[in-house]
Amino acid sequence: PGVGDSALAATQKRLSAIYEANQTISNERDLKKVFANVVDLLFSLVPASNGVIMLADPRTGELNGAYERTGGKQAEIRVSSTIVKQAFNDREAVLVADALEDERFDASASITTGNIASVMCVPLMVQGEPVGVIYVDTRGTKNAFKQNDLELMLALAGPAAIAIKNAQYVTQLENDFQTTLRLLASAIELRDHYTVGHTWRVTN
Repeated sequence: PGVGDSALAATQKRLSAIYEANQTISNERDLKKVFANVVDLLFSLVPASNGVIMLADPRTGELNGAYERTGGKQAEIRVSSTIVKQAFNDREAVLVADALEDERFDASASITTGNIASVMCVPLMVQGEPVGVIYVDTRGTKNAFKQNDLELMLALAGPAAIAIKNAQYVTQLENDFQTTLRLLASAIELRDHYTVGHTWRVTN
């Protein structure tokens, strides 16, 4: 096969992977499985050393690590907070070919200490609002990511964000249901002190 055929085959492979991922992600309600599916797919399609999903705290807006995967030997993943904040605050995808030379980030401590070379970071958006970011990088390998890698990541971010939000809703509903049960049980116990503990045993 020629170069054109190889490029077409690679594009078809990516489109097929995105389609399958969307089907899997959209039907998943377990947050950890959603995270794993998204990051595992990225690792299978782009040359990433590390992958991190960060979610914003609903109360403070602060980004916290929700899931991470490393392909290297480091025990701890250090992400570039400058890049992450830009993607989240500006609601835009960020592609960095050479982090040490990119003037936008001024070789921050996390970049130099972590030996971060190439980076992609995209916001997770739901109804125009960012709920988190997906971040991948390489260690020591410059120009590892191309524009089509960033486009792939963006294609995954949309359904991933919706799936994450849905899973959060399900978790919140389950928590609210458990709280309602506890309140009902307490109210019943208060009505008749002779049955103290009986409702809790039945509920459990």
